[in-house]
Amino acid sequence: MAEDNQTDADGQQEPGQHAPTTKDVNDAKPKTFTQEEVDRIISERLGRERGRKSDYEELKEKAGHTADLESKLSKALEENEKLKNEAKQAEHEKELSAIRVEVAAKHGINDPSVLVGDDEKQIGDYAERLMKVFAGMRSRGIVAEQSAHTGQAKPKHSSREDFANAMKNTLL
Repeated sequence: MAEDNQTDADGQQEPGQHAPTTKDVNDAKPKTFTQEEVDRIISERLGRERGRKSDYEELKEKAGHTADLESKLSKALEENEKLKNEAKQAEHEKELSAIRVEVAAKHGINDPSVLVGDDEKQIGDYAERLMKVFAGMRSRGIVAEQSAHTGQAKPKHSSREDFANAMKNTLL
């Protein structure tokens, strides 16, 4: 007695069934289905398809969420890098400020903010050049000497133009 082969709606053989043999195919009688069986087969098939589609929609939603998170992460990393660079720059400026104070004290300069340079050597060289300019200007009577009693400068015949010319000719 040969078993009837049953396949589901998508042509897949149901579990527990064997593959048809040549004898089975030749001896097979056409299988007829009741409306209830057809409805059940179609419902099962549609259920499987809906399950696949819902998985697809869920994966699509997760992919969109992942893309949003990646974008936010990228922006956060860029902001982090920017803040690191700003912190490094602030630390460098703090170090330069300390160097300016030290060099200014060494050369007798009251205002360290007038010193420029990107490292200790440049700042020191600038301070030395600046002091040479003032020494030359003092020797020519362009810049006033400080009073020993008051610490105030005694005005001499200096003018802004004389000072500007002296700075221009010496520093540049």
